[in-house]
Amino acid sequence: MEDMAEAAEAHRSCKFFAMKDLLADAELVLCPYNYIFDPGIRNALGIELGNAAVIIDEGHNVEDVCREGASFEASLKDLKDG
Repeated sequence: MEDMAEAAEAHRSCKFFAMKDLLADAELVLCPYNYIFDPGIRNALGIELGNAAVIIDEGHNVEDVCREGASFEASLKDLKDG
């Protein structure tokens, strides 16, 4: 956390952008499921999975997370207007 605060101060930016910079040299990254399973989020954050070991805590929830990520809601009006 100290590194993130220092990086944010050095870049005169928020912790999010500092985290993105620190991610490139990180040996361990802890994040929510959707950061790994959602390609949009993964690409936006620059998370590379090549040569990575992914450890999933609470793995029994992965099915629901994937289902939610691949689902959408549409009203009857949306379908008629589409």
